[in-house]
Amino acid sequence: MKLNENPFFILGVSIRDSKQVIDEKADDRCFDEPEREEIFEKAKGILLNPQQRLQAELGWFPDVQPQEEQRLLAAATKQQAVFMASVNKLAAMNQKLIGLLGKPRLANEIVFLDTAYREMDMAQLLAWVNRSRSVSGFPAVQGVEPIEAVWHEVRNNIREQLQEAVDNMAASQYTQTALEVAQAVLRKKGKYGGIIQDFMDGYRLSVEQQLEDLKKHTMQLLDQVLANPSRSNVQAACEAMDKGGRLARPLAVMSVAEGKNDFCYIGPVYNKLFDDVCMNLFKQKDEYGVVIILFEKLLAIAGDIPYAVKNLNETLQVVRETKAEYDAASAKAQQAANKPAPAKAQQAANKPARPANPRSRMSRSEDSSRDVPASSSSDDSGCGGCLLLLLLPAIGGAIAGPIGAAAGFILAIKLADN
Repeated sequence: MKLNENPFFILGVSIRDSKQVIDEKADDRCFDEPEREEIFEKAKGILLNPQQRLQAELGWFPDVQPQEEQRLLAAATKQQAVFMASVNKLAAMNQKLIGLLGKPRLANEIVFLDTAYREMDMAQLLAWVNRSRSVSGFPAVQGVEPIEAVWHEVRNNIREQLQEAVDNMAASQYTQTALEVAQAVLRKKGKYGGIIQDFMDGYRLSVEQQLEDLKKHTMQLLDQVLANPSRSNVQAACEAMDKGGRLARPLAVMSVAEGKNDFCYIGPVYNKLFDDVCMNLFKQKDEYGVVIILFEKLLAIAGDIPYAVKNLNETLQVVRETKAEYDAASAKAQQAANKPAPAKAQQAANKPARPANPRSRMSRSEDSSRDVPASSSSDDSGCGGCLLLLLLPAIGGAIAGPIGAAAGFILAIKLADN
């Protein structure tokens, strides 16, 4: 039962009104709007039945002053948000449901409703309802058991009204609201209740298929980058990661808040980049820049996962330092290549070479080979040989789950002198 379906709202009566007033008001509404007679008669029947009435009371504003209730009723009729700090917690929770439609973001309202619903005291609810019934002349509710039996329906009412508000949102606003709710849960160190659970479950269902499709598309684009790391291929992969990362980020934050490792989309993309794309591109010295771009994009979409951020920052630092050293060595080698040779060296180069003694040449080669480090290579240029050490984490390391072993990769680069 949503707020605009509440019998008190339909008939425009107060929670303090007697049976006689309710009956008269229903007759007036039937006379004014005969086409809605069935709706008015049903609302009257609910309010005149002490047992059925309880759900309507918990979804309305019990134990508030008449003028406050009139203001809340007027606001509900116009669907305009209203705030009155003087009302009790139940009335405050229900007033939050007024004017939800059209709000660009609902994170504060959702967090408030979740906290109020979770912390509501059943004995206090009983007292508020019975004080209103003592004025209207309806029999008091006996004990908290009837309150507890109906309270779960209030949660359903809130879920329905939040879903209606979400359906009227732009997709980007829905994603941003889900992110803000998840961040609020993270600040509360994972403490939340059924209202937030319902909202985040709804968000997950709404993006699940889209994230699965984006994951497949992103994997294909990353394979293209690996085959041909051109600017257009890298840009297409980054754009796909942006889109998937935005949709998956609220779920990643919730996973962190709950202490889980369920990182849909972000986890598989993270592993793909670490295990496959960047590890292979890193072996190509002229593709260090592409590796940096991809890791920076990965850092942007995994920025809410602490262990991923730590590994990425460490890896990025190593790659950037390696690129800087490689660029410096390449520039130095280029300068040397462009520098004119000294006159004596030029004369020596122009002088005909004498045939060398084969035995002595072999001897010099054997002697010199003992002084060359095993990691050096005559084919290396610039900064010299580049040794890439990939240290895989043990199973059950610091990062488990979908992020898996890839998150524990540590890059270590040793630059060998010529």
